[in-house]
Amino acid sequence: MLVRQQAVVASGPDLLDLRAGQVEAGGDTVGDLDVDGEAGAAITTLGLLSYAFLHHNEWQIAVSAIIFGLGSGLAVGAVPLLILGSVSPEEQGMANGTNILINNLINAVTTQLLFVVMARSGVVMQGTQFYSDASFRNAYLLAAGLVAVALVITLFIPRVLKTSEIRSGGQ
Repeated sequence: MLVRQQAVVASGPDLLDLRAGQVEAGGDTVGDLDVDGEAGAAITTLGLLSYAFLHHNEWQIAVSAIIFGLGSGLAVGAVPLLILGSVSPEEQGMANGTNILINNLINAVTTQLLFVVMARSGVVMQGTQFYSDASFRNAYLLAAGLVAVALVITLFIPRVLKTSEIRSGGQ
């Protein structure tokens, strides 16, 4: 079974045509499959938990990075489709702009929060902050918890359209 996503950009009135998540088996279309941001958030949480406990040598960090990267790639890629499928075509620009604003705000706040958590278990020597193993573990556990909360929130967002039905405001 092959899962593929595609976005075709055209000119004229068909400015953006999204057809995401078509499932094919042996070249035949089986049906529509919505891009699953929830699976991405769950895999991201698993990757962050892996980082929390497996960060003592290179192979552990590499495995954690692969899991985290796969999950965050799925989650981040699905957010625009989640937004486009939850609002009318006339509201898509405003909704995506709001997404970018909230994303940047969350990144700024969580970065500071993670460093506060890390500093609590760290030590300052000659004016330089050093972070302990517990500092990193606590930060990764907090990040995993935040992603898990985001996962629960996405489960309550109503889906107005399937991804195959999403059209841009210009169509």
